[in-house]
Amino acid sequence: MRWCLKGTFPPKGMFGETFTGSRLESANKEIAGGFRFAYFGFKADAKARKECHQFDRSYQHTQICETCLAEKPSVNGNPYMNYKDFFNTAPPLMTGLSHADYVSISNQVTPWINMPGFNVKTCFRDPMHTIFLGTAKEVLASTLGYWSKSGLLEGTSLGEQLKWFSHLQHKCCKENGLKGSFKTYTPSNTGLCSSNEFPELGSSFKAASIKISIWYFAKFAGELSMLNQEDFGLKLISVCLWSLQKGLELMDHNDIIFRREEAKAFDDHIGLHLQCWQTLAAECQNRSIKLFRMRPKCHYLQHIGRDVNRNLLNPRLMAACFYDESFLGYLKRIATQCHSSSMIKTRFWQRYFLFLAIRFQNSRKHSRD
Repeated sequence: MRWCLKGTFPPKGMFGETFTGSRLESANKEIAGGFRFAYFGFKADAKARKECHQFDRSYQHTQICETCLAEKPSVNGNPYMNYKDFFNTAPPLMTGLSHADYVSISNQVTPWINMPGFNVKTCFRDPMHTIFLGTAKEVLASTLGYWSKSGLLEGTSLGEQLKWFSHLQHKCCKENGLKGSFKTYTPSNTGLCSSNEFPELGSSFKAASIKISIWYFAKFAGELSMLNQEDFGLKLISVCLWSLQKGLELMDHNDIIFRREEAKAFDDHIGLHLQCWQTLAAECQNRSIKLFRMRPKCHYLQHIGRDVNRNLLNPRLMAACFYDESFLGYLKRIATQCHSSSMIKTRFWQRYFLFLAIRFQNSRKHSRD
């Protein structure tokens, strides 16, 4: 990586060994006629992002963000810096940290600081884990709980109500040509089986199915809001889901760089989504109902919107880990077929290269046809 960034062939091996033959002749010569690689950004999920950069301000700390002073509520903390405030007058929004600020206040600076062109604001936040495998699982499960407690789902028990709603979703998505592996909602996989815990969709719900579910939930919420216009909570849920869906549509329908007005619209939709969520969380807390929990990922989602408004980069194309997770799925399926004693050194790699060879052979065969 070092020599690719320099744009020349290395004079020695990675362990200091001396080259011979053609590699010795190429030493210190330009690789691509003066062109070279350049660092542009870092993408990973929140866990890898925190571990690779050794952030001492993350979801595992009281101070949760490396680019502002937002923090979790605590006895000795600053109540004005509560990350759960998403309105435009929220104090954390006024404490944005520059790269120089991050370096000066961090107890341990990221090892990537030596990378030419690195800036802490180029550590992108992954929308797949932040939204589809994060905040969306919370808001969809809480929405189901709110509808059930309001008596808006048909059925005599919670299980029957969730089954009825699952059938409606599957039918509507099929009629609109939306394909996906739709699982039937149950009290267990939605976290609604206990009134003492906040609900959240289980790990069996994948990102692709969550994305389609957001569309249907927004549609269904709008219909319920029109039929029950006196219920302020239903209106909040409708706007909360609608604004999230509109933000996702802007990501899907735009290229790698947003136009200025669309970047602003994306930031506005994400902000409106979180503000409605905050109001719903406060209302449920006043009624002693465990719904609409706000985790640090909500704050990271707010940063995604603000980052898009600042740099105009589409997070779906720049920061999402869809293909990375898919690749890990291939590796996992290969690794589980190998014996544990020989997996790392031999069998896994043999099976992986065999898999690549078969894929390459099939592509060559189809190209001839």
